Amino acid sequence: MPEKAISDLVEAAVKGEYDIPEFQREFLWKPKQVVAFADSLSQGFPVGCLVVWQQEKEEGKAHVYVVDGQQRITALCVIFGKRPAWKDDKEWQDLIPLYPRYLNVSPDGKFSFGRKEGGVELIAGKRDTGKGVRRRGRYAG
Repeated sequence: MPEKAISDLVEAAVKGEYDIPEFQREFLWKPKQVVAFADSLSQGFPVGCLVVWQQEKEEGKAHVYVVDGQQRITALCVIFGKRPAWKDDKEWQDLIPLYPRYLNVSPDGKFSFGRKEGGVELIAGKRDTGKGVRRRGRYAG
């Protein structure tokens, strides 16, 4: 599989170009793991590669299963707020409120990722590696 941009990977997951085999576990990452993953991406740290298994479909088209990387791809979908094809609507609607829902990268490289909750902005930024959540400048962890 050639190298892909993160946004292309998310779009491929949304369009159903990738699937998760039945033997894979469910999405288990906690919000702090998603935040730490986003932080690693923002700082250019290596985050691993995907292992895929390509199978031929009856129509002659390839079907690509993600054997290793489902947690990372699903986390990317959470970050972008886009439901991957392997999650049904109800499952996604139950899942998405648990995780930060916006990503902001400014031209100077500052990074924030979080959600607004009850008028309070919850942010994890470049200096917060997911160990806590800043509430109005204070950590609540």
